[in-house]
Amino acid sequence: MDPSGLKIPYPDLINAIIPASGTKPIGIDNATFQAAISKYNIFYAAGSENTNGNDAAYYTFKGAFLVGPTDFGGNSGLSNVPLAVLLPSCDGDMANLQGASTYDRNRFGRTGDVAPRYQVMVNGANHNDYNTIWTNEDFTFNTEAKTWRGPQHCNRDVKQKDNIRLSREDQRRTGLFVINSFMRYHVGDEKKFQSWWSGAAQLPNETCPSGKGPCDERIVLTVQRAANDRLRIQNFEWADSLRLNLIGGAVSFSGFDEKAKCILPSVADVGGNCTLKRLSGFEYSGWGGKGLLSIADHVELAWSKPKEEAGKQPVQAERAIISDLKDLSAKDYDSLTFRIAVVRPMGQEVLVTLTDTAGKSATVTASNFTNALYNAPRRKTYPVKTVPVANASIGLPDPAKANSTMVDLIGQQAPFESPPAVTLVAPPEPDPARDIPLLDHTADAPYANGEVKMLLNMVAIPLQAFEGIDLAHLDKLKLAFPKESGKVAITDIELQNFGRAERLAEIALEQAGIVSGSGAGIALNGNGGPPKSASGKPEDKQLILNH
Repeated sequence: MDPSGLKIPYPDLINAIIPASGTKPIGIDNATFQAAISKYNIFYAAGSENTNGNDAAYYTFKGAFLVGPTDFGGNSGLSNVPLAVLLPSCDGDMANLQGASTYDRNRFGRTGDVAPRYQVMVNGANHNDYNTIWTNEDFTFNTEAKTWRGPQHCNRDVKQKDNIRLSREDQRRTGLFVINSFMRYHVGDEKKFQSWWSGAAQLPNETCPSGKGPCDERIVLTVQRAANDRLRIQNFEWADSLRLNLIGGAVSFSGFDEKAKCILPSVADVGGNCTLKRLSGFEYSGWGGKGLLSIADHVELAWSKPKEEAGKQPVQAERAIISDLKDLSAKDYDSLTFRIAVVRPMGQEVLVTLTDTAGKSATVTASNFTNALYNAPRRKTYPVKTVPVANASIGLPDPAKANSTMVDLIGQQAPFESPPAVTLVAPPEPDPARDIPLLDHTADAPYANGEVKMLLNMVAIPLQAFEGIDLAHLDKLKLAFPKESGKVAITDIELQNFGRAERLAEIALEQAGIVSGSGAGIALNGNGGPPKSASGKPEDKQLILNH
């Protein structure tokens, strides 16, 4: 190492160096060196030998939280410790969100590793503003290239109507909750925050812009549980991954114009190799910050609107992935999860169907459980209580499901009522201000051609949402894409155990005063607002569970 770089930040360390002279080699003035070590508060690496001959004490990490990190060397080997990687969608000098690569390389631990991993994508954030004081703005316009360092809706301009950028104060609200709750949960062993880090709770209102919520569309959480709490159904790392899943069942793809299988790269700052070739729009552009920024093994899918012919009604085949589950039992798990990146346009819908070995099926609309299907912080506001459940493929009310229930974004069971018979002369006019992600919001048109940050984010659906089927004997899984055209990447189809049932039981007992614990005060089936916490900290506010 060239020590000249220490002259300005650590001059006393330089002064401890005794230059070589004649036949004498370079040396260290131990007294000056020890004084510098004390002055600059420098610690030895665990296990290294101190100058007094003793070894530095070993220490144990209990959690690792990376905020907008670099990944120049391909960070790997982050094992046996809970890991969270925060990715700010409006970063400037880290516009390519290299931390996504860090997460993908480390999402699966070695044998015996029981630590969870998290990817936290914060819409409208920039890593600089997680500092208490930061005076420079790095999301700027490059006058030479005549481009911004990302989508222009990240420009911090209050006059720009489609601006999604968080103010410095509002961004620090997200940091106060996300960073503090992670540390208090995984380092401090406080179960109070387990529900949110299991994807089962709403963000506290105090975390939201101006302290007004809900705002779950601001933060998209991806959770990867350890081997003892997951069953991997489908990844795309093997040569036969487009034909077989990880449990030996057949996999089929229908209705797509193109598909490609891409593997995890072995070096940093590149995308993985794809077979036959990477599809257009998915290109990993490095410092350009465009294309698919996640590098996990995945399948890329593209489909287009059928061409219209005079006098003929265009017919479009169902776009779907169907996986044979071979009488799989889900009794040890509480959630079906998969990761998806929406590459074109701004949003996609996914209809998820589980079929048991008796032939009974249940279909769930994925966007009722996630904000990962739209590439902007917009909240899904349909269906509303006075509107029957929609048939997502054509946008029409489905009378057969008129009296069913769905779980909305704030975690409530909301009844949907309608007349016993629904008759429509013509389809209702679609409203892009409400009907996302099936439709793109009109204000997002400038960003729908690959301008936004595209990441593999998690969709997590409670298995209890698949009503009327035998979860102990599963035969088929189908992911269908009802939007008339699009491009998506898919990976990490799994069953996971987030501990939903156990945590709900603990909270119920705590609220009843039967057992003690730090999770008391978390409400079930209510949104009347949380009681004020004793500390007043945002992460201490009540969390509403999605169960």
